[in-house]
Amino acid sequence: MSRFICLFMILLAYKAGYGQDSVVPQKLSLENAISIALNNNPGLKKSGSEIEASKGKYLGGVALPAPTLSLEYEGVPSGKGPGGYGERYFKIGQAFEFPTTIALRSSLLSKGVDAAEWDYNTASMLLTSRVKNSYYSVLAKEEKLKIAKENLTIAEDFIHKAELRLNLGEATNLEYLTAKVQYAQARNEISLAENELKTTRNELCCVLGLDAGHNADDCQLTDSLSYREYNFNSEDLLRWANEKNPLLKKASLMVNSASISRSLAWSGLLPGFEVEYFNQAIDGRKGFYGFSLGISVPLWFMFSQRGDIQEASANLRGAEYDLKSAENELTLNVKNAFLNYQNENRQVKLYRGEILPQAQEAYRSAKISYDAGEISYLEFLGARQTLITAKSSYTEALLNYNLSLTAIEEAIGASLENFLIK
Repeated sequence: MSRFICLFMILLAYKAGYGQDSVVPQKLSLENAISIALNNNPGLKKSGSEIEASKGKYLGGVALPAPTLSLEYEGVPSGKGPGGYGERYFKIGQAFEFPTTIALRSSLLSKGVDAAEWDYNTASMLLTSRVKNSYYSVLAKEEKLKIAKENLTIAEDFIHKAELRLNLGEATNLEYLTAKVQYAQARNEISLAENELKTTRNELCCVLGLDAGHNADDCQLTDSLSYREYNFNSEDLLRWANEKNPLLKKASLMVNSASISRSLAWSGLLPGFEVEYFNQAIDGRKGFYGFSLGISVPLWFMFSQRGDIQEASANLRGAEYDLKSAENELTLNVKNAFLNYQNENRQVKLYRGEILPQAQEAYRSAKISYDAGEISYLEFLGARQTLITAKSSYTEALLNYNLSLTAIEEAIGASLENFLIK
């Protein structure tokens, strides 16, 4: 089954990313970004090449040893050439292991192919998570830049109003100087936001596997940093993780592989065989033939085979310990990811339901009062700063919420689409 999953992912990456090795679309969706990464990322390509290497190792491992060909002359009188032979043999021989040993070795090498495919699935899962995290980070930085520009517009408007009120004697010089400071700070915030946006865009290009010649500002992200609700609990996630997580699947596979290795070590006590056929000529007369059957006896099993069995048994115990550790770590990661998701979900709901609406209402009231001369600029500044902080914090909460969902998907090794509330 793992081979079919791996093949499907490879075909999906190829189909979606075909022709995109050097060109990034002007409008980039999250789904398209994932496809480009699966097609271009060099780390994932390396993982794919390791599958081919393991398949080659399988073919080499199940092949029989090379046959032996020999030509022998016997009974050649001293001083004469080979043509004066008494007997001549043309031999062809083939050695092979006990059938059980051949079957076990084939099964072990097949598990190696499966392990490489699970490594590819793991690499694909981690790469998808990285793409999502980078994509969401760019969206968050874009939103923060938008907030900074809105703040600059407001600061620019009110510096003119403060100057007008100062000239009319309705405001103090302190209020005007404060407005100028706020305007300068707003301009600086835009510069910082632009720099952070460029950094995150460059990181996204790197994750997509694009070379340094690509301009990170060339494409527009079409998805948004949204809030989507899901319905799951920690038990649901743990059940899915035990069924889907590729790291756990590989750990289980390695136990199976180690068990086969131990059986293969025990099969070293079984004999090997060699069959030989020869064509014989005696005193120039041809037409004779013969054959032989040889058996290799593991006479020194107390040394070689015993050591192999001891090593294989220890490796099996180690693989079982690794599986148990993987199960414990998986449970821990899923539970922690779920707790983090619950916290981030509460934060988003708090900002959406209370903090952001209240900050917007406070700013609206303060603006009306300031324009009417009922409050000072410092009082209005406090309301404006509260709104800016609330917007920025809400954007950060949305980012952390989406990152927590990605962390859950990475922990369970599967998409959460089945749990989405539509």
